[in-house]
Amino acid sequence: MIKVLYVLQSYPEASETYIEVERRQVETRAETFALAISRPGTFNLEHLPFQRLPARLPILPIAVPSRWALGLDRAARAYQPDVIHSHWLFVAKHARRAARACDVPWTVRTHSFDLLEATPEAVRANVAICNDSDCAGVIAFPFARSLLLNAGLKEEKLIDAPPVVDVQRFDDPGPNGPGVIYMGANKAKKNFPDFLRLSNLVPERPFNLYPLADGWETLRDLNTEMGTRVTVHDPVPHSDMLAVWKRQSWLVYTGSKELASIGWPIAVVEAWAAGVGVCMQRIRADLEVYLDGCGFLFNEIEELATLIAKDPPEELRQRAHARAKTLDIRRHMYLLYDAWAKAGVNIASQTRGPAT
Repeated sequence: MIKVLYVLQSYPEASETYIEVERRQVETRAETFALAISRPGTFNLEHLPFQRLPARLPILPIAVPSRWALGLDRAARAYQPDVIHSHWLFVAKHARRAARACDVPWTVRTHSFDLLEATPEAVRANVAICNDSDCAGVIAFPFARSLLLNAGLKEEKLIDAPPVVDVQRFDDPGPNGPGVIYMGANKAKKNFPDFLRLSNLVPERPFNLYPLADGWETLRDLNTEMGTRVTVHDPVPHSDMLAVWKRQSWLVYTGSKELASIGWPIAVVEAWAAGVGVCMQRIRADLEVYLDGCGFLFNEIEELATLIAKDPPEELRQRAHARAKTLDIRRHMYLLYDAWAKAGVNIASQTRGPAT
């Protein structure tokens, strides 16, 4: 059985459901294990086996590997992987180190914040690492193609892919409840105050905020201070989110126009699968491509007051649901498998059964 070693930054983080979703798909064909570099902010109880590396010590100004780096080497070799895989561009250096220690190929899946919130210098430095001869591929959202190529990534390394979403988990186009939902980590890029203000513009609907990491207490305080009417819930396990989605009519995804660092959120596809209408704040032009006529883009929240007071049009719900099914992780896992196969690690023909 082929063995895949994940080298991850803060596994298992509750907000990083995409890592768990992808890993469980790989587990249907191979054995996996994960090495975690740091502790998560909010621990995800629904995780697969992993080992957390000892805390990193300050790097000494001498040209020898640190004790932490040598520990990464030992932990990677102990697992005897056939391939190394990672998430986030800035973790590529650790994936490459583990791969070199094991003499195996490696890949990395980028996301949004690791590109949009990084300095150009940091992106170029990490891209240079990915041009390593043993890197079998860099998986990225289509909107990031020009950014990565302009930073120097070799085009043959780049693999365009949609977000990692388990659409089957949320596939329920039936009737929905009346709620309006938003979710995510409590970060400035999310522009949560606009969502809170929107609740007072549409008093006929219940508004729900589901934080996915630390910071929900602060949002409750802000809701009280602003005199808004949002229910700020405790985090919910990903496996229980379908019931939450089915209580909603609309997902409103606000974002900071100044930071413009929200990428292509997986919540959008989950919402489509569950029959929830989608509205996103227009912070970048590429969001038109992502929504593909299956949602609404808005500039200011005042534009939504009349729209979301009504239920999403049924024709829109059906079109969005059909689009979601084309984006299911099972439809594009072959992109990762093909990258590994070209590097001599063929798991596409393997069958192991679903991860538990």
